[in-house]
Amino acid sequence: MKARYVILPEAVIFGGFSGEDKDKISRLCEKCGYKGIPADEEIGSATVKTILQGKPDSTDTPVTDEKFVIIHGGKPSVILDLIKSAGYDIPLRAVTTPTSLGWTLNQLIVKLKAEKQELEGV
Repeated sequence: MKARYVILPEAVIFGGFSGEDKDKISRLCEKCGYKGIPADEEIGSATVKTILQGKPDSTDTPVTDEKFVIIHGGKPSVILDLIKSAGYDIPLRAVTTPTSLGWTLNQLIVKLKAEKQELEGV
């Protein structure tokens, strides 16, 4: 039996923004060819991969209350620059890796927060 590969869309998972800001960030994502995925549901324990697939494997844990942007595919600097030029502060940001695709969204956010604190302490 051959392995099935699922091609994930170029997408941006983001959270910690208000309703109007979510809509604006989603439009900015579309402008750059990304699918905007606001993490406003209880998908904190869903893996990043299943969120990108549009089928979160868990919907019972709230997302950590942090502003974040997670980018999958494409040219990350383009979307980051566009979001920042629109006036949004993005304290936590990441580009997916094969390893991070298997982490839950909250695990990734916690790791990003720890890395940021470590860098600020240097």
